[in-house]
Amino acid sequence: MSWDGGWYLNAANHGYPNHDAIGTTDARVQTTWAWPPMYWLIGRAVSIPLQTLVFGPLGQETRGLSFSLLLVNVTCALLAAVVLFVAMRQLLGVRGSVIVALLWAAGPASPIFLMAYTEGLMALLVFAALWAVIKGHWLGASLLLLGASLVKSSSPPFALALIIAVWIAYFTGKGPVVSRSRALVTTFIAVLAAVAWPLIVGIAFGRFGALAEVHAAWGRTSIPFRDTLAAIYRGPGNFPAQWLFSIAIVVVITVTGILLLRDRNYPWYLRLSGFLLPVFLLFMSISLSAPRLLVLDLSLPVLERKFIKGLRAFVFIMVILLVVRSLWIYLFPGGTLGDPAP
Repeated sequence: MSWDGGWYLNAANHGYPNHDAIGTTDARVQTTWAWPPMYWLIGRAVSIPLQTLVFGPLGQETRGLSFSLLLVNVTCALLAAVVLFVAMRQLLGVRGSVIVALLWAAGPASPIFLMAYTEGLMALLVFAALWAVIKGHWLGASLLLLGASLVKSSSPPFALALIIAVWIAYFTGKGPVVSRSRALVTTFIAVLAAVAWPLIVGIAFGRFGALAEVHAAWGRTSIPFRDTLAAIYRGPGNFPAQWLFSIAIVVVITVTGILLLRDRNYPWYLRLSGFLLPVFLLFMSISLSAPRLLVLDLSLPVLERKFIKGLRAFVFIMVILLVVRSLWIYLFPGGTLGDPAP
């Protein structure tokens, strides 16, 4: 329940505060408006029967909500691995898709699925959108990404990947067939998915750019790449190990994203999303939370699979992932509450 988990618990208990709570330009106040609502709303809904059947007496509401938020994340992460297997099976066969799903589930930041975070639900929707694209259900994919936009603010790279992919399919005629009208509707919904939460916050506050004002309470700016360049310029600061670890993960995922983009054996949507997610992260802000934010990127497990020719290679790669994952636990969740969030 540490870090962002406390904010989700706060939102599940109290919802969103009055928009005046963000404060003035000179004194920003951190509020739950920074996080979209779908995850904590589902957690609240799940907690209602659990409260009655398991936790019982009054006064245990917070405990019931905490358990529900954890349960939603763990369950959705499990379902996401299953959906990833099903989606990749058409491309790689049963053995290849099992390996990709296992490699993804063993990723460096996979312990985040055991915390009250949105990554499990986000992965489920994003991988379901991939499955829909592979099956040629472009509208279904765009609607899934629209739902993902209400879970986490990292939906834009997937929405942009879908827009590019659907028009490539339309103009080239390769891959799943798509009509012009369906491509237009898919594009419209995908654009909406990219801007849904900033638009909702702007309407609630009555002014454009309100979400940027909310994020400013955490010292973030809305200028592209500025926070990334500032973070690199400042250097590791008080957290050298975490800083170096996060930089290394970003570099690895960026390289694997470029390599996947060049691989014509995979559909455009998968190739583009694997490349655009780290670019989006650099665009917004490279932070100590980078390993967690990149848990949705499939370029690393997809490329790792190519090196697995037998059981020994599989075990070797899994051991490496175990070491990296243990390091992530040690540096982030295993630290004190004063350390950076995972």
